[in-house]
Formats: sequence, structure tokens, C-alpha cells
Amino acid sequence: MDNMMRLKDTVEDIKYNAMKEADAGYRRGYHHGYIQALEDTSLKKEIEKNYSEIKKWRVGKSPYKPTSEVELPPRAK
Repeated sequence: MDNMMRLKDTVEDIKYNAMKEADAGYRRGYHHGYIQALEDTSLKKEIEKNYSEIKKWRVGKSPYKPTSEVELPPRAK
């Protein structure tokens, strides 16, 4: 009986430790995702600023070459 109690306690300890490790991983992943979202938001603002230039380039509007000629897209500043 004593061995059964120890086994039960060990299983409970393993479950508890697994939960603690899972929580630490979840928090680490959440933090990484949050930082990535902040970076993506900054990039989105930069892209939105240049959207009108990209739109002009796409249809070959001045100051860009016509679509029949090869020209690289405008770069974000």
C-alpha cells in the first residue's frame, strides 16, 4: 500500500511539474508573439505610408515607368 501511495504522489508531482513547464512555455511564446505583433504593427504603418507610391508604381503612373517597362517597386523609406 505504501508503494501505491508513493506512486500516486509521484504521478501528481509529474503532472504538477508538467503544468509548470507548460505555463512557462506558454508565457514565453505569448511574449514572443506580443513583441512580433508590435514589430508587425510598426512595419504596417511604414507600408501604409508608402502605399500611394506602390499604387502609382503598380499602374505605371508618373513618376514611374509604364507597366510595359521593367522597374523595381519603390522601397520603404
